Amino acid sequence: MPDVLLFNPMFVRLYFFFRRRAGTTLLRDRDNPLSSEMVSDPVLALFPSVADQPDMMDQLRNLWNAKLKTIKNKSEAEQAMAFFQLFMNTAYCVHRTAIMPPYCIWDSKGLAARQQTCS
Repeated sequence: MPDVLLFNPMFVRLYFFFRRRAGTTLLRDRDNPLSSEMVSDPVLALFPSVADQPDMMDQLRNLWNAKLKTIKNKSEAEQAMAFFQLFMNTAYCVHRTAIMPPYCIWDSKGLAARQQTCS
């Protein structure tokens, strides 16, 4: 995994949970960390493509901040599990089922259609 990441600082917490899940899935939960066996994890597969769409990340961040108010005093592992559940119930479902135009910052009609789908 790279040492340097460039992204919007508003999404730091989301990237934290993604990198934590990647570390545990790719290193800790495998019998041999040097093995090249296939890993099937929906968050590891989908988060990078969701991260390329700022509107989806913003929606996920808003939902996570609302969820965080209810689980603020939970352990980090419980927060990571809550993030996984939130990701699977929101971003995974929307990304895999909703028909949205591709994200293009210059296409105002496409952005409006995406916003309507996400809301």
